[in-house]
Amino acid sequence: MRAVSLRDSGREWTMSADEFRRATGRRLGWNVVLSGSFTVTRRGAQLIFRGRGFGSQVGLCLAGAVAQARSGRRYEEILRFYFPQAQISSRSQTE
Repeated sequence: MRAVSLRDSGREWTMSADEFRRATGRRLGWNVVLSGSFTVTRRGAQLIFRGRGFGSQVGLCLAGAVAQARSGRRYEEILRFYFPQAQISSRSQTE
């Protein structure tokens, strides 16, 4: 298992590459780190992510959405989980 070690203000913690990708997706959007296979390099104050592949780690996971629905989450919560920066509207496209 690949892991990511993070250091901030004297604190350090480690998480799997996939956990990091999910946390980054929730915070910054799912188009930032598209795969659990990536490398990170620093360029000044920026971190540059280079990834390989997409697999089933892009967009809505049907099995995950079904599991969330069965646990009681409403469709709005499920969509926000997979697409945190999307706007959900009940208005029809034809109106």
